[in-house]
Amino acid sequence: MALLAFAPSPETVASAASKRKITQTAEVPRLYFQGPQNPDDLIASPEAFAPLAGAVQAHVEGVLRDYDIEDKTTLKNLHTTLAHLALLAGRDEDVLEHANAARLLEEKTDERLLGILFFSEVIARARRDAGQGSGDFFLYALRSHINQYLHRLPWEEVRQAVARYRALLDLTTERVVPTWIRAQTEPDSRMSRGAVSLDLANRLIFERVLLTLILPVKKEFMQAFGSYADAHEPEGPGTSLPVDIWRSRAVALKSDEKLTPVALAIWDSGVDTSIFPDRLYINKRETPNGRDNDGNGFVSDVNGIGFRYDGERTPVLIYPIGDEDKRLLESERAAALGKADFFSGVDSPDARSFKQSIAEGGSDSLRLNGAEGRIMSFAHGTEVADIAIAGNPAARLIVVRQSFRDDRGESPLWDLRGWRRFALNALTIVGYCKTHGVRVVNMSWAISPPVMTSVPRRPGAGAMEEAKNTELARECFEIVKRGLTLAIQSAPEILFVAAAGNTNQDASFSEGIPPSLELPNLLTVGAVDQSGRPTDFTSFGRTVVLYANGKSIEARIPGGERMTVSGTSLAAPQVSNLAAKLYAIDASLKVADVINLIKDGSSPSPDGSISLINPKRSVVLLAIRRDKKRGP
Repeated sequence: MALLAFAPSPETVASAASKRKITQTAEVPRLYFQGPQNPDDLIASPEAFAPLAGAVQAHVEGVLRDYDIEDKTTLKNLHTTLAHLALLAGRDEDVLEHANAARLLEEKTDERLLGILFFSEVIARARRDAGQGSGDFFLYALRSHINQYLHRLPWEEVRQAVARYRALLDLTTERVVPTWIRAQTEPDSRMSRGAVSLDLANRLIFERVLLTLILPVKKEFMQAFGSYADAHEPEGPGTSLPVDIWRSRAVALKSDEKLTPVALAIWDSGVDTSIFPDRLYINKRETPNGRDNDGNGFVSDVNGIGFRYDGERTPVLIYPIGDEDKRLLESERAAALGKADFFSGVDSPDARSFKQSIAEGGSDSLRLNGAEGRIMSFAHGTEVADIAIAGNPAARLIVVRQSFRDDRGESPLWDLRGWRRFALNALTIVGYCKTHGVRVVNMSWAISPPVMTSVPRRPGAGAMEEAKNTELARECFEIVKRGLTLAIQSAPEILFVAAAGNTNQDASFSEGIPPSLELPNLLTVGAVDQSGRPTDFTSFGRTVVLYANGKSIEARIPGGERMTVSGTSLAAPQVSNLAAKLYAIDASLKVADVINLIKDGSSPSPDGSISLINPKRSVVLLAIRRDKKRGP
């Protein structure tokens, strides 16, 4: 009888069986909502916000009702959306129900302990106790719930989350909402104007929660966070920062060692080769005279090759930008360290200067039309290259410039011809790397399934037209996926290293390529911070087999200046760096040997959930291997 009591009813079984199974992000139904040209206008008033809230509520509930989604992160995000909407609507029991569901689905330890729904939970509990959302009793209940929640948490696991939230609240006013919460939800330039995707809707919903419910009690949260931090850092903020595990793991090869030159390709947005004069691969059959001297189809490919966004070949190995963009980049560079310190809870002069600049300027990041895209394309590959060759005098850098943005800094959707051209270019690039003896290729980028059905293609577009668009989108993506897969498979003697992505998603479910691919000569790398804990942005999953430092790293940008940067894009080249050093020490190594040395040398993260690279241990394992080969 006990078993029967817990058995699902026939109706429940039938309902579950009738749900359509979803195994990929591209299959998740999209939100269709047309708003004003400026989406931020939707959070200006309850009247403007209500239609969006209603549409999102109906959409998310319908998705959960009708679909069986095989991805915890997607389900967690849907419950997070419903929790925020319930908080805005005053349905406190629903807030707690969805917050609990989201927590059970969370895979990152710090976010499970202190995720963004912390704010909604404690407000909902306080409102339930007080019977209202204001007044002295409500504030008393809120203080009690915040403190009870925080003081049961392990400090080391949540200290970075506390620092982020303190920074968020510190910067937020009725006039300023820090743009870092918008990082992954900016409107897609390829969508029709006024269209609101679910990602963008979630950002708008949280902003309304922030402005209408959290900001009025900002003081209570700030005092509680401060009290909690002071209990663990009695001498002040930033006085007992997490231990930097990476310094003791670092390996720097010396030029007087017996090293073999290693060709390492940076397949990225372009590289400023002028700042690496002694680390460049030289194609001796080519000269920089504007001609194709070696007859391989590339002009002046002395240090590498390049492709523009339209797929055409170019001898220019760095994405070009103008003087104004360079001045903006310098401004970003100057503020980067202070921004990193501020959001990490470090009370430094740079952090205080950054905070002051926000108070005066009203923004915490560059958001100037396509300028951000242009600047990223200009600097990204150089940052990656600097990390990939650091401490390795035997590294020989080959540039493969691949522009993912046009001259305006935007990424218009390719047509079928454009996707085919990219796939063919991928085969050409790998063939070029094979010809020139490349041992490692770093790919700190990802291509996701194209969004061709986010909004109707034209007013009144019907279901059949939308189905055709979806089918075409899948066809385009599969062309590139097959092309890139075949290209990597065609070079089993080359190790390819990919970045997991910065969308805090399961890389397999989101389908970005190359991070979702599973190939014997491909390693996908996620990002952790200085203490070895996963960053809040890193993607993860079955294909992400290794993690490296991707938080607040100093890397050179075009021109040679150093800039503090973060992302899985900076974690991946650390694995490429290690692989190139292993090849430099022992050129006889095969790809499988290098992968095993890196994996066997890795160590578990503090919570034991992931594997962190340990260059020093991998190099020691290689020395042991070589000693065994030489024998007694």
